[in-house]
Amino acid sequence: MAGLIIGVLVGLLGIILSICVKKYKMTSLIAGFDPKKHDGEKMGKIVGDNVFLLSLLLIFFSIIRAVAVEYADIIDAAQSISTISLIVKMIYCANKYGLKEN
Repeated sequence: MAGLIIGVLVGLLGIILSICVKKYKMTSLIAGFDPKKHDGEKMGKIVGDNVFLLSLLLIFFSIIRAVAVEYADIIDAAQSISTISLIVKMIYCANKYGLKEN
């Protein structure tokens, strides 16, 4: 039960952060963001969207893990794989599409 509460709270925090980055253009929250090198609008959209997805995944897997306790190992593996793949996608897209055009 504590895992469910913590997972949902961390997921909600991620949703709030993703809204701050995307909607309110708080690109200073992005680690490694350089205004001289990166386009703030594109980076805000890329990082905001992906953090939002990560947060939804965290909430989803927290609820599933609380309901289906007997499949905890499989759920943890699926959560790890999906989280790592989304983080890699976010870094790739930020490096490829988030740079300023010359």
